[in-house]
Amino acid sequence: MMKSQSTVPIILGLSLLSVGGACVYAFLKKKKDEFADSSDSFTDNAATTSFDEADSGISNKIARLVRMISSQEEVKSVEVTLSNKIVPLVVGRKGYTLRHIQDSTKTEIQFRELDESHQVCTIHGTEAGIQAAEQLIMKEASRQITLTEEMLVPQTACGKILGRCGDALQEICRKSMAKVWIEGSRVLGENRRIMITGTQDQINVARSLIEQKVKDDADFRRSQEQLDIRREPRIRTPPSSMTATPVPREVLPPTSEKLKSLSSSGQLEVFVSAVVSPSRFYLQLVGPQSTELDILVETMTEYYNQQDNRDLHQIRKPYLGQIVAAEFNADGKWYRAEVVAILPNEYKSGEIVLDLYFVDYGDNQYIQPAEVYELRPDFLALRFQAIECFLAHVEPNATVSSTTGEEDWEPAAISRFEELTH
Repeated sequence: MMKSQSTVPIILGLSLLSVGGACVYAFLKKKKDEFADSSDSFTDNAATTSFDEADSGISNKIARLVRMISSQEEVKSVEVTLSNKIVPLVVGRKGYTLRHIQDSTKTEIQFRELDESHQVCTIHGTEAGIQAAEQLIMKEASRQITLTEEMLVPQTACGKILGRCGDALQEICRKSMAKVWIEGSRVLGENRRIMITGTQDQINVARSLIEQKVKDDADFRRSQEQLDIRREPRIRTPPSSMTATPVPREVLPPTSEKLKSLSSSGQLEVFVSAVVSPSRFYLQLVGPQSTELDILVETMTEYYNQQDNRDLHQIRKPYLGQIVAAEFNADGKWYRAEVVAILPNEYKSGEIVLDLYFVDYGDNQYIQPAEVYELRPDFLALRFQAIECFLAHVEPNATVSSTTGEEDWEPAAISRFEELTH
């Protein structure tokens, strides 16, 4: 008889738990639909991917909500207005930053469109969790935004801007710490377009350096015109005395690696992580290693964000080919990188700047030597993920060989390629 009586509360408790779980699921499902409605306002593809995975993460949302309720603290909601330019910084690459904020503060964060230039960020959680989430969001929002701007320069000044074998252009990139490239052909009459990517300060420095190159070229041409006016005509050198043009060095074909597909269709699923042009881009194979890379990035970021850990891995003298840990300025996370060049720092005499290649994504970045650190040995266990590729049998409409020996692509073609691959 006693056994029968004790069974009744258990059955009643299980019934209430089932009903409560169903209510929580319905509530979160509705919130998920709100996520989907607002996801179109995101400009970052990673944020869209994050919300598309809301179904698979529903159990995590329930767990977080249960923790909020079980903590016996009142669940509140706070709204923060953010600029559309700030939202990608808060969301982060593939939504990592947003998930990290939610997991570490035990909150739920939603975005909805306010107007053409702003979105409302709603934070659900306990008072302490909301405060912590607000601090992390403001920290991400305070990071400098990476922009891309363009400027027009005279066609005649491009040689001065590029320099011999592209040295002058590399010098501009090194001094400004921005990415600068010139469009491939003359599509704007006597002008050519230069694209500059970086923070606003970096773009401003690059602009001033380019403007100085244009001014130097104009001054040189004016001085040459004055000399030509006063100069007597030259006697043309007979053709027989001209020296032969040196034979150009042999250009070796690119090496290739055949990637095996494990699916019955024979196709490979890949993720394009960085694009220079259709002739040079980087991709990652989608599979178990993708999850391993995500975990590696999160682990490295958590580890190297600690000052004590950075002190343990300081590098006194970096060298070419060294694999290091470095923070990527676009999202503030830590990645594996290779030192591909050591260049003089034009701002500070006697100091150097490192050109880093991020081995898992294909991006490049100039950085100070004091901002890179030794890579913890276990962080090398995962194979480097970035695979450099080019489109076979595809070339620009008007192929123009640049001073660096690479094909020149129009910015519109590169942008279209990025749209098709992301």
